[in-house]
Amino acid sequence: MNVYGILGTIIAIIIGYLLGSINFSILIAKYFHKVYIQKVNTGNPGATNVTITLGKKWGLLVVFLDGIKTIIVMFITFGISCVAIPGISFNLGQTSYYVPTMFTILGHCFPVYHRFKGGKGVACFLGFLLMINPFYFIICVGLWWIIYPLTKRVTFSSGLSMLTIALVCWLPWISMITTVSGDYHVMMTSKVVWFNHFHQYNDTGYWDNFILINVCLDLAALLIGIVTYSKSKVKQKQMHNLLNIK
Repeated sequence: MNVYGILGTIIAIIIGYLLGSINFSILIAKYFHKVYIQKVNTGNPGATNVTITLGKKWGLLVVFLDGIKTIIVMFITFGISCVAIPGISFNLGQTSYYVPTMFTILGHCFPVYHRFKGGKGVACFLGFLLMINPFYFIICVGLWWIIYPLTKRVTFSSGLSMLTIALVCWLPWISMITTVSGDYHVMMTSKVVWFNHFHQYNDTGYWDNFILINVCLDLAALLIGIVTYSKSKVKQKQMHNLLNIK
């Protein structure tokens, strides 16, 4: 990645974070139902609490909107990477598609518009998986549907599914390549890491490599895991204090 690619990636990171900071659960609950989602039931501004408070259709809408944030950022990043000035060396074609999207998830978890108190980022993560490799998405969602009926615990099912995909993603054959490599040429042969192929329209010879993509995926999963754990500890403390008061 050259200096212009780094510049393009930084611009995309800022846009990704700001877009990720838009919390649809808060907006939908407030403007359609006059409900402050942070103050009811679990207090978490996410799809699960919206489902509990407002119903399944609103919860599914939040999941869709949160998931599509990462998809929109990927296309915005592609647009940024296409910026070039003919006759001048200024060309943002080596902008990474995947690093900015990881910051979209960071924005969702720590939104600048809502005092850095956001959701857990699971839906955003699913959107990220879909844009990386549809097989990742299918595996993660499939595992959730297997684990949840057995445990009846949404958070546990989501966490175990994400942990699994964070490990499984390093198996190169799932990405239809033969080796774990930092050489971007290897990814040019992969058909399932589909969005990476948009780099061919920039004529810079740059592609996001296998290691970079999976590191972004793992860091996003780790972030969500830390946020989920910290929220669960806060909830346990609140319940403990409530029981002591009673």
